[in-house]
Amino acid sequence: MAKEYDIFQMYVNEMSEIKACDAEENAVLAQKAAEGDDAAKSRLIEGNLKYVLELSRDFVGSGVPASDLVQEANMALLMAVEEYDPAETGDADAVQNSVEISADAVQNSVEISADAARDSAEMPTDTARDSAEMLVDTARDSVEMPADTAGRFEKFLAERVKTALTAVVDEHKAQKKIGKKVLDRVNLLQDVSKQMAEELGREATVPELAQRLKMTEEEVKDTMKVALDALKALGED
Repeated sequence: MAKEYDIFQMYVNEMSEIKACDAEENAVLAQKAAEGDDAAKSRLIEGNLKYVLELSRDFVGSGVPASDLVQEANMALLMAVEEYDPAETGDADAVQNSVEISADAVQNSVEISADAARDSAEMPTDTARDSAEMLVDTARDSVEMPADTAGRFEKFLAERVKTALTAVVDEHKAQKKIGKKVLDRVNLLQDVSKQMAEELGREATVPELAQRLKMTEEEVKDTMKVALDALKALGED
């Protein structure tokens, strides 16, 4: 386990000089990337390497090597950048909507103030209207990116990375389960072969082993091959 975390730390050190993207930069870059801007795609990938690294850290100890986890997370990042569609998540219109809402709110507020000022003769109507226009322009220029826009790409990316890593871990567990099943079959074959050799006074044939083990002859041959390959591997070590 310690070795796996050491590998992660190595990757972290390698990326120490890369500036991570914040939520607002991600939103802007994701929009440009969706429009085909290759420079935006490159920066979006580069700026989120640390983020996907942290996501993959949560899967350490699953049995999958850390290097494989990082590689899979990076592949998911590349795919996420290509697949992300701001139009589906509303990012493309979010900033414009925010501007319009903020501007309308300021316009309404100033109109009320202007009407009140006109009625009380405290401010000339033209002055009030000019103030309204100035405030509306200020709202349009200074409006911030809405909170529901910033963070959408990160959420999309996290889903893609976690889905990919979960699939890798599940596949590893399945292979491990199959490996154990094969190993159990090899051990059973060896035990039965030894027992039948004592009974028959000779080595049992494949058909005889298949009948005793309730396996097909092909399954017996495959199991024998696995056992032989394992013995060869041990001999080479």
